Amino acid sequence: MLGTVTAPDSDGNEYLDAGKVGQVTTAGVVSTLYDNSDTQIEANGWSSDGHLWITDSNDNTIVKLDRLTQTRLSGSSRYATSVAISQAAYPGTAPVVFVATGLNYPDALSAAPAAAKEGGPLLLTSPNSLPADVAAEITRLNPSRIVVVGGPSAISDTVLQQLTAIQSNTVRIAGTTRYQTSDLVTEDAFGTGATTPGATHAFIATGLNYPDALAAGAAAGKLAAPVILVKGTAATADSTTTQLLQSLGATTVYIAGGTTVVSSGVQSGLAALPGVAVTRFAGSTRYNTSELINHAVFPRRAPRTSPPAPASPTRSPAPHWPVLPATPSTS
Repeated sequence: MLGTVTAPDSDGNEYLDAGKVGQVTTAGVVSTLYDNSDTQIEANGWSSDGHLWITDSNDNTIVKLDRLTQTRLSGSSRYATSVAISQAAYPGTAPVVFVATGLNYPDALSAAPAAAKEGGPLLLTSPNSLPADVAAEITRLNPSRIVVVGGPSAISDTVLQQLTAIQSNTVRIAGTTRYQTSDLVTEDAFGTGATTPGATHAFIATGLNYPDALAAGAAAGKLAAPVILVKGTAATADSTTTQLLQSLGATTVYIAGGTTVVSSGVQSGLAALPGVAVTRFAGSTRYNTSELINHAVFPRRAPRTSPPAPASPTRSPAPHWPVLPATPSTS
């Protein structure tokens, strides 16, 4: 027995007695969520056999859910891991493949949602040589276009030539800074020359660190939105970013992270754009920020399996899943 049910409150909701929820099992881990909001889980408990028991504030019932399973996608290197994720997400072919360096994060942060928009995976490469397993995966995917994100210092001309040997329609998108590269990638995937131009939603994240943009990437993939990197410490939003947002037709702009990573001045500059509503997602930690983004974008009943970053934002047109950052030793 999960617990006893108290008398309904003024809204007709019934709650488990918090003092008895622990009876799920002696080994069960239980939390109670008294948020007094309809359609919210009021109490939930994990039993030792892996089942989840919940009571719902609308249905006023106790439900036993199937066991939750998890799948680890990994490889012997970060490059092999990107291949494993691509294979899981795209068992067939893909129209496009985006390639970014595996030695630094900025280029991949904007490339992932751009790849999602175009319906293909993001694969990682070393700067000076295309890993054999990555080359084999691209060959298997048989894309009609390969997009290399980043300049020669990130991905050498040698790698570019190796990719061109696989698909002659290989292009490099690179700016003089990480911010310009982000803008160019966004313009390529969402701009006037894109297959489906425009984006009603857009995410803004700092280009000086990766956690907020990583969490935003999965949500951006869900919304067919770009992640645009900015210098978050700037006093106001730069004109390139504001012009890009206007050209895309964005009406909803989400800022990932607090004012220490994306300043209030940048937010004010974005909010001054006509017809644009700006919302900031900022938690006390990077994990809290991720939770806020996911709660706002993804439905409460999410799929039961989620591939890990960096390629989970690029599982399109299959269902999109959130990315939840975790510490290496805890979950």
